[in-house]
Amino acid sequence: MLAAVPEPPAHLLSSISLSARQIRSSEGSSGLAPPRFADWKSEGERAPIAIVDAPRRRSLRYLVPRLILLTGTLLIMEGGARLWLRFAASTEQRVKYALYEDLRPGEARVVPHPYLCYANTPGYRRGSLSHNREGFRGPEIALQKPEGVFRIVALGGSTTYTEGVADDREIFTAHLERMLRERGFGRVEVINGGVPGYNTWETLIHVCFRVLELEPDLLIVYHGTNDVHCRFVDPEAYRADNRGRRKYWEAPGLSWWQRHSTLWRIARRLRGSAHMGLEPFTNAPEYYGPYHTVEDPDAFFGNLLDQNPPRFTRDNLRNIIAIAREHEVGVLLTSWAWTDVIPGDYAGFSFYQRGFREMNELTRELAEEKGAPFFDFAAQMPRDSRYWRDGRHVNEEGSLLMARLFADYLASGTLLEAARGPAAPTAREEPGTAEEEGR
Repeated sequence: MLAAVPEPPAHLLSSISLSARQIRSSEGSSGLAPPRFADWKSEGERAPIAIVDAPRRRSLRYLVPRLILLTGTLLIMEGGARLWLRFAASTEQRVKYALYEDLRPGEARVVPHPYLCYANTPGYRRGSLSHNREGFRGPEIALQKPEGVFRIVALGGSTTYTEGVADDREIFTAHLERMLRERGFGRVEVINGGVPGYNTWETLIHVCFRVLELEPDLLIVYHGTNDVHCRFVDPEAYRADNRGRRKYWEAPGLSWWQRHSTLWRIARRLRGSAHMGLEPFTNAPEYYGPYHTVEDPDAFFGNLLDQNPPRFTRDNLRNIIAIAREHEVGVLLTSWAWTDVIPGDYAGFSFYQRGFREMNELTRELAEEKGAPFFDFAAQMPRDSRYWRDGRHVNEEGSLLMARLFADYLASGTLLEAARGPAAPTAREEPGTAEEEGR
């Protein structure tokens, strides 16, 4: 006996009826066979599989024009951003938003160098901060030392360069020259030979290929944190040539958006994203930066200090002394000062402070071994935050105090005896003079 077939619900009958009329209509016009329906899903229900999705088509008709409009707007904005950056932006804005390779000559503060990885850009000027034609911070100098001048060159990294001070007239070396002349050393000329990021490896080459050409009478060697960085590398890469810390100058890889969208770079940097700095161009992959994320930083970096003793720094300083003496140039070694009262700065990390102390002790011991004068600047420079821009760089007030402490030490000894007397011509020339602007 056959079982009775249940009647489908009324709402499904209406849907099926509508679908059937549409199918017949399309069949008559196109000759297509009618679609087949699925089997009964459950007793009393049948679900057709060919239902026209009119709302979806309406959504597409709504979205597509708007996507086209949005894309066109972004392309117009991207083009406008590129034109603005190329033709209307100030130098400061170009440096902030442009790719390194798109900067004009003289806009970047450093440039690649065949033997030093990089060096200060000759003729660079940004507000009251400038490099002379030889690439040293401050006013123009005569490459050949004028007769009667006692020439001092201060060497080091950004702390010698006086990174925290924007005005050349307020940097450590400018104050030092003025103070020494006021104390009767009128023949003194002080040149700032600091380059941001330099360590004793680079300073050794810097002395050989650039500084000795200036015919200096005295070198002041002021190094610290950058040589500690060199110890925070994979022990297998800690070698005499510093391959674990430094690589040849190479532009870092960028995302597609960073490289190809000016609008993207501007938006990111307006939100606080940092501009690409120097280190991505020069850091070796085996280097662990001060903010490298590890579970126990004290243990991790302390272990690197144990495995990578500062023997290469000692060798570099010894070679600087030997080369200087071969050229009858005096050398003043100094300890390196920092402060641990600036929140968040790596100078407050215990493992960095250990590295600083070991660096200073090494320098003191080498000075005694080689009979070189040693100024314990770190013992005299206050750690009060009023003198510091961050944990390593002094501010304007700190720069003035730094110069006074060095002047006190130099004036109290015999290193400057040949510099006593009336002022000698130095052939100095302030940047931006008519002669320079006419070139």
